[in-house]
Amino acid sequence: MYIVKIATLNINGMSATTRVGMLSTFINRHGLDVLLLQDVTNPDTLKFIGYEIHHNFGTTMCGTAILVRQAMTITNVHKLPLGRVI
Repeated sequence: MYIVKIATLNINGMSATTRVGMLSTFINRHGLDVLLLQDVTNPDTLKFIGYEIHHNFGTTMCGTAILVRQAMTITNVHKLPLGRVI
C-alpha cells in the first residue's frame, strides 16, 4: 500500500526569502507528496526542485496553488475564475 503525504497551509502572501526557505525545509522534512496552499501572491517564489505547481489567480492577485511531487500525476485540475479554488 502506498501512503500519500498531504499538507495544507495558508501562506498569507509569503514572499520573503527566509520564509520560502522555511517552507522548503517543511516540505523536505515531512517528505510531502502534495501541498495545498492558500493566499498565494507570487507563484514564482514557490518553485521547488522535484515539484510541479498548479496555481490559480483571480482579479485580486491572491490565489491558490497545488504543489505535487513530480513522480505523481494529477489530472482534471479545474480553476474557477475568482482564483480562490482549484
